[in-house]
Amino acid sequence: MGLRLLGFLQPWELRAYDHLMRSRPAETADPRLLVVEVTQADSDRYGYPLSDDTLATLLETLQALQPRVIGVDLHRAQARGMGRERLLAQFQQHPHLVIVCGFGAGDRTYGPPPEFSPEQAVQQVGFSDLLLDGQPRPADSARTDLVHPQQASPIGDVVRRQLLSYDPTLAPVPSHCATPYSLGLQLAFRFLAMDGVQPLQVNEQGHWQLGTVALPALPRRFGGYQNLNGLSNQILINYRTAPPGQRVTLDQVLSGQITAAAVQDQVVLIGTTAPIARDSLVTPYGEMPGVWIHAHMVSQILSAVLDDRPLIWTLPQKGGVQWGDALWILVWAAVGAGLPRLRRRWVWLAAQGGATLALYYLCWVALLQGGWLPLVPSVLALWLTSGLLVGVRELKHSTVQRVALRAKV
Repeated sequence: MGLRLLGFLQPWELRAYDHLMRSRPAETADPRLLVVEVTQADSDRYGYPLSDDTLATLLETLQALQPRVIGVDLHRAQARGMGRERLLAQFQQHPHLVIVCGFGAGDRTYGPPPEFSPEQAVQQVGFSDLLLDGQPRPADSARTDLVHPQQASPIGDVVRRQLLSYDPTLAPVPSHCATPYSLGLQLAFRFLAMDGVQPLQVNEQGHWQLGTVALPALPRRFGGYQNLNGLSNQILINYRTAPPGQRVTLDQVLSGQITAAAVQDQVVLIGTTAPIARDSLVTPYGEMPGVWIHAHMVSQILSAVLDDRPLIWTLPQKGGVQWGDALWILVWAAVGAGLPRLRRRWVWLAAQGGATLALYYLCWVALLQGGWLPLVPSVLALWLTSGLLVGVRELKHSTVQRVALRAKV
């Protein structure tokens, strides 16, 4: 627990967590989500970035098919070719349209459309910034884990956490992004409101709550994490083992190849998956376009509220004291202390292996229910305790033999 508290085990615990996530059985796609991908073929045909005119046509086509809410994971702080007025008219006519901005980037091009009213800049905008577990960045040392997707390194940065809301005044650089809500939270809130779910509110513990489901913010220490800021409203992403929604391309929509049944009452996300956009990040399931990461975030909230799908949880703790994890690790240290009673080395090693497999299986089963149990510290406690006791026993045995030999001489 001391090594863990100092952060030495965090990289190993996060890798073990990723492995357990990938080892879970397959899940079905979320039937409430549809992702419209702007692929490389679409970029070659319609241009990159998409013009305002093309985007307006896409939104008009989708609106005719009656989705519940549309999230546009494309930045539009600046006009792109013709069609600006048509595009802005879509947002004025349809309040369930949400576009992104980025407060982790100081560039004005990541802000919301400047034509938006103050109300639109908050209600119809969600930030697209993501939390990364990776190497610190000197450029934003105030918040080394917060970054806009296009600023991320493709190696060593892993998206495991979801930022629900954030005070824009705390951004590491001055920002034009004024909304305190993430794209995922904006979309999920609107979808659930149309289902009659109790409006988004802050409960007595200061956590966001939708209906009967609370979204508890991560404390400073949570599972294998030992150095979170404990201030921002973030949760772990319980990724689905399959894409969280159906996939269509921009060209399929514009050419009329999708039906109303595929769009009606859906959450629709629009984003670029073409390599030219540089909008892919590493997740526990490998590299993934940003729009699909946002889809996982939306699906997680909807599934937790409507399907009782669990959020990621850990054993009980009090503030920064992870006493539940400590007791779990102590149990496995006790198991390790009992195994040296097996005198034969091969039997002891077989028992150690069996106990390790049992520990791994229990952690895997727990994660199926959303529970993150301390695997790496428990394995270390099991093997170190057992190994040290075996070493002490053999040292005593060799000492007795030497004394007996001297006495005989």
